Amino acid sequence: MSTAGTRDEDTAALGVVQRVAALATVQSSDEEGLLVSLWDMEMRYTITANDGLFVVQSSDRGTAPWLEMAGEGLPVAARGLLLMLASRVRRNLGYPPIAKALDSAGMLPGVSLEPDVDGLRLRWSENGEPCSAWFPDSIQGRRSAAQFAQIAGRSLDELERSLTSSDGAPLFA
Repeated sequence: MSTAGTRDEDTAALGVVQRVAALATVQSSDEEGLLVSLWDMEMRYTITANDGLFVVQSSDRGTAPWLEMAGEGLPVAARGLLLMLASRVRRNLGYPPIAKALDSAGMLPGVSLEPDVDGLRLRWSENGEPCSAWFPDSIQGRRSAAQFAQIAGRSLDELERSLTSSDGAPLFA
């Protein structure tokens, strides 16, 4: 199984998250134990490292955080977080929502979603290496997994370009 990305990949992933977070008008803060901490008046988003996984959580108005997804590498978790910010970014840029990203019907070839003891496991391959991400087995978890399945194996740069282009290209056009 693939593990955390290289230091360069992780640094690049954090850079993309910071750029997209600025477009989503969420604040960033440095907090001990958190790789990413983003917040505004309503929501908080975090990425932490835990037992070899990178865990994406969110919470609203001071509630306890809930699991959004977990991935085997920081770039995987970063992609999940960017999808969570996609609507805000597009709205702030004056662009229409990305309809394809909300369509839970399609998955890329070579991507599978299956029940797992810890929820739902999404599997795909990147550069010939098997990859996985886990999502809660809930309505929102299934929706998030289906959205992620459409970008599994795609680069963070492609996702950033797609979120910030008026037509959603290259991934969502």
